[in-house]
Amino acid sequence: MKQTSKTIYGEQSNIMLDTSEYDTLPLKIKKLDVKDLLDVNEVLKAGILLTKDGKKVTTTSTTTDAHCILKNDLDFKGSMSPDSNPDNACEVGSVLIRGNVIESAIKLNVTNKEIEKVALKHIYFGE
Repeated sequence: MKQTSKTIYGEQSNIMLDTSEYDTLPLKIKKLDVKDLLDVNEVLKAGILLTKDGKKVTTTSTTTDAHCILKNDLDFKGSMSPDSNPDNACEVGSVLIRGNVIESAIKLNVTNKEIEKVALKHIYFGE
């Protein structure tokens, strides 16, 4: 088991319209599956859509595999994997499956966002 500590600067992104009622689940996310979504600090930002397997969403003009929304930022910097390959590192993120979110804070597909919103049927998008 590895134990580390670090100082975190900045603040979490707020994607919630209100926090009166919502449901989240833990989801194991592999760095390699979301690598092109990470920022320069290797952080997966809150509001990213994910599949049920914790992977990057694929959306077309008729279908999407969007299943949930990452609720909090997830830091992959320094994450370890059993085989010492940094791309195989996994982190557990909290994903939203039901609740009310701020639509502008969610990273929806620009041209096919309505398809994604329909797939996330238990999430209300507001401002």
